[in-house]
Amino acid sequence: MPTVLRGLVLASLIAVVFVACQNADCCPSEAAACHGAQDACACAAGSCDDKAASCCAKDAAATADCSDCSGCTEDAQKSDCCPADKSEKCAAQECCKDEAAECATCPSETNGATLASKLAACGATEVWSAQRFDGCSVVDIFAADNELFAVVCGPNGYEIHCIDLLTGVPRWLTNIGTIGLRARPTVGDALVVCLLDDGAGMVVMKRRNGSISERRSVPMKLVPMGGAASSPSTVYVASMGDNAVHAINPADGLDGWRWRTEGSLFGAPVMTAATPRRLMLLASDKGEVTALPTFGWDEGRPAEAAWTRKLLGPLGAALATYGSITKTGASTLVLASCEDHGLYCLDGASGESRWVFRTASAFRAQPQAAGGKAFAVNGQGMQVVDLATGAELWKDEVNASGMTFRGTKRMLAANAKTVYLTCGQGVGRFDAKTGKVLGCAALAGIDFVVETGDAGLLVGATRCGQITVLR
Repeated sequence: MPTVLRGLVLASLIAVVFVACQNADCCPSEAAACHGAQDACACAAGSCDDKAASCCAKDAAATADCSDCSGCTEDAQKSDCCPADKSEKCAAQECCKDEAAECATCPSETNGATLASKLAACGATEVWSAQRFDGCSVVDIFAADNELFAVVCGPNGYEIHCIDLLTGVPRWLTNIGTIGLRARPTVGDALVVCLLDDGAGMVVMKRRNGSISERRSVPMKLVPMGGAASSPSTVYVASMGDNAVHAINPADGLDGWRWRTEGSLFGAPVMTAATPRRLMLLASDKGEVTALPTFGWDEGRPAEAAWTRKLLGPLGAALATYGSITKTGASTLVLASCEDHGLYCLDGASGESRWVFRTASAFRAQPQAAGGKAFAVNGQGMQVVDLATGAELWKDEVNASGMTFRGTKRMLAANAKTVYLTCGQGVGRFDAKTGKVLGCAALAGIDFVVETGDAGLLVGATRCGQITVLR
C-alpha cells in the first residue's frame, strides 16, 4: 500500500477512535471505576496499576494490557481502547459522539444476573430485571413518580423511553432526532420537555403517550439555564440572554410573557408539587426565592408574585421541592441550600419559614427529600434532618467495611423503613430511623444508580441497557 494511502487510512482510524474514546464506555467499566475516571478511556479490567492510572488522563487511552502508557497523550488516541472489530459499530453511532457511544455488547461482568447480585449485596430484594434498548447506548436514566425515563442513542439518533418503574413494562418510546440534549429532560404533569444542544431548539412530548406536540423541533432564541419547567399548556425557560424566565407555547415556540427577578437568575425554574396549587420557583444569586403563578404563555404576565422570600445569604445550589398528603391535609415544601450555613425549609404555598437547620459549614449541593426526611450535603458530609421539624435525625454510624453515611453524596430512595445512599464507590442501605448501616454493594460495573425518592426502590443500570430494580 502506498505510504500516502496508508497515512490516510491511519488518520481515519484515529478519527473514529477519537469519537469513541471520549469516555470509558470503550473499556470495561470496572477499569474506569478502579482508576476513578468514569469519563476517561481507562485501561483493561484487572490491570489497574498506578503507572497506568497516572498517565491515562482524560481523553487518553492506554494500551490494552496497561503495561505501557508511552502512547497516552491528550492528542493521540490508541486504537487498543476500541479494537478494529468494534470501530464499524462506533462509527454507526457517531451521533452519540462523546456522550455515551457503547462500542461493544455488555461484558460478562455486567450481565443481568451479576448486576442483580451486586445490588442485592446490600440486602435488597429484586423486583424486576430486564435487558432493554438493544443496539443502543444509554446516555441517561432517571425516575419521575412511578415512571422510569431513559435517554438512549443508536444508529437512528436519540430516543426517549418511558418504562413503568414498578413492573418494567415499556410504555412508549419517541425518537427526537440526531441532536443531543443540552440538559436532562424535564417531566411535568402533562409534558416532557427536551432542550436540544447547540441552540437547536426543543422537543415537547405528551407524557401519557410520548407523542410529539405538533412540531418536533421548536426554534428558540434563548440560552437556557439548565432544563425547562412546564405546565399542561406552557413551557418555562430561564434564559441567560436577558436574565428572565420565558413562557413559551410548546406547539410552535412562540414567546409569550417574561419575568425578570431583581438579581441574576440562579439556575432553571423549579415547579412545586401540586398541593395545594402548583407554583413556579425562581431563585436569584442574592438569595431571593420568588414563587410565580403558572399562567399560560398567552394569558399575560402575572401582575405580582405569589410570594417572595429573602434568605440570609446567597444560594449554594438549586432549589428542591417536596409534596405530601397527611391526615391534616396536603402541603408542599421548598428546600434551599444556603451559603450562610443554613438549610432552609419554606412553606410552598406562602413562602413562610418552616425551619432552618444550621451547621458549621455552608451547604453547596442541591438538597433532597423523601420518606419524611431532608438530605443535604455540606463540608461536614451528609446531613439527615426530620422534614417536619428540622431536627437532626442520625448520628454517625460506621460498619465493618468503614462505610459511613456521612461519606455519601446523594440519597437514592427512602421510605419509613429503609434509606439508600451512595457512599464512595458503593451503595449503602440504612435503617431509616437510626441510620444504622444494614448492607452495602459495590458500584463497579454499574453505570447508573437512579434516584427514586419516595418510591423506595433501588435501581441500577448499565450503558448497554441492563436494568435491575430492587426494594
